[in-house]
Amino acid sequence: MDQYSTSIYFIPSKTEGRQQAHAKGKLIERWKNVARRLRSVGAIACERKSQLETQTSTFLSTTFSEEVYSAKLWLQIDGLNSNIDLIKEKWSLTYEIRRNEIFGCSLLDIFKKWPLFQSPNGYKLVDEDFKIGNPITHALYDDWNTFLSSWKYFSQFLVTIRKSSVKDKDAKELLIQLDSSDQIGDLRTSNIIRILLIPYLIPTKTQIKINNKFWKPSLEESSSAFATHTTNIVSFHADFTLRQDKYLQWGATIQPFITFVGEDVNTISSSIVCDIKICIIIGILFYKYLFIYNNVCCVLCNL
Repeated sequence: MDQYSTSIYFIPSKTEGRQQAHAKGKLIERWKNVARRLRSVGAIACERKSQLETQTSTFLSTTFSEEVYSAKLWLQIDGLNSNIDLIKEKWSLTYEIRRNEIFGCSLLDIFKKWPLFQSPNGYKLVDEDFKIGNPITHALYDDWNTFLSSWKYFSQFLVTIRKSSVKDKDAKELLIQLDSSDQIGDLRTSNIIRILLIPYLIPTKTQIKINNKFWKPSLEESSSAFATHTTNIVSFHADFTLRQDKYLQWGATIQPFITFVGEDVNTISSSIVCDIKICIIIGILFYKYLFIYNNVCCVLCNL
């Protein structure tokens, strides 16, 4: 180690700003080379990949009854103009085939196969799937106050254990605002800030492949792809158009994200759940369904 300067031996990863970078240097290269050799001789098993391949193979080999396929076809054609009770009946019948089909699919493919997700009752169907897949947990959170209490406990715990690792200046400013809203007992504002903080507290490791090269979104881009704040609807539409054009250049599509609308985080009047084909203005009390769309609810289930 003495023969190399620190900048050659190890360069830490850069996690703030647009120009992010992985850790690199002699130490990192040494670790990669040793790990590669160990995998080649079977000393290190790629369990994650193996499990994924096994699940995919199982899903592809699963067959369903004619009744299930007929119900799926009905949902695609007649479901858009039918009452919600009849839709739920067919939806429950097709739960397993839907769970199998969406495994590994892009969001766009899911919407093509299950267009009812884009209907005004789409959020009810997401809730229906969550209820079928997690009956015990769903029963626990039927009561809004119980759900809100669990979210408060989880989000406070997450902030407590992860805030020391936050280096981004925008995230630090959000933490200051969170302390202020907590001190005055503004629970509504605190909840909004905690949602905005999630991408900073649990940063993504997503990489996008473009022209045989991998690109890693910056922390700022990752956070805006999850939840963001805008002052008005006009600004939101302008930002959405720019983002859509940028993603198209990368050969990617916009995934669902949350936008809070208001002059500042203390005066949020509404929120928007937006996708390339969906743009629904919803009330602030729609949080319950927002969490089902995101993995936060899965964490709450284990509290």
